[in-house]
Amino acid sequence: MDILKTFDKFYRESISVIRERIINIIFVNSSTMSNDYSIKAEIKKNQDFQISVFNNKKTYKLLTTAWSKYQKKQDFKNQILKDQKIKEETQNENNKIGIYNKR
Repeated sequence: MDILKTFDKFYRESISVIRERIINIIFVNSSTMSNDYSIKAEIKKNQDFQISVFNNKKTYKLLTTAWSKYQKKQDFKNQILKDQKIKEETQNENNKIGIYNKR
């Protein structure tokens, strides 16, 4: 498969939609394909997104590392948002208590 066709799938799908899906990255080492390597991107029936890397371990490692870093970054952002929400709720509760204590 031509790599440009693979990227064409990314352009057709909104990148935000792809980010929200479960992404599986798999490596296939095939002796029948000789030294040729390819990347195949597909959307499964259950709407999961899968990237298959054939005969190129470096590309597989690059994609898995990039995806792992992206997930860690998202987890960090989500934790910050959660902490901010808890802080705001605590401040709101303190403000309510302060209003009732004023006389």
